[in-house]
Amino acid sequence: MTLLLSERLLLRPVTAEDADTVIRWRNSDEARAAFWTTDVVTHDTHRLFLATRRAHEYVWMAETIDGDRERVGMGALTVDVRACEAEWGKIFVGPAYRRGGYGQEMVRAALRFAFDVLNLKRVWIEAWASNTAILAMYRRIGLRDCLRRSDQPLRERPTAFMEITREMRRAQA
Repeated sequence: MTLLLSERLLLRPVTAEDADTVIRWRNSDEARAAFWTTDVVTHDTHRLFLATRRAHEYVWMAETIDGDRERVGMGALTVDVRACEAEWGKIFVGPAYRRGGYGQEMVRAALRFAFDVLNLKRVWIEAWASNTAILAMYRRIGLRDCLRRSDQPLRERPTAFMEITREMRRAQA
């Protein structure tokens, strides 16, 4: 079990007990528009999602570390061990916690884990090009635009690819 700690958050593996929260967040019109699939999430599909995680896929629920332990968001890091890189994705911050810096804090914790613990060379993201808020957040964190890899699927609408490498992260420090 991989736990990550940041200033205000604990990132812990998503569990079946998180289903009600995930379903409420993921089935909102706003969230469905941000994800690749717009399928409605049910308890059964959440259980299937958890059961089909690969060995090098870390899916975290972020909760506050104060006394309330409120769930504020989730995200995933999918590692390609051979390429020594990972994709960050499946990020969602609950509506009540947006614009509070929680998304940035989640991503920064995942990047620390990717580079400092897993010793990866690169972390990349793909997002809808129209999702300017998330792309701006990634830029503030230090990710830069990059080209689509040839093995990436084409989507039905324009996407943006961004990356941060170990060297880029060191230069920011």
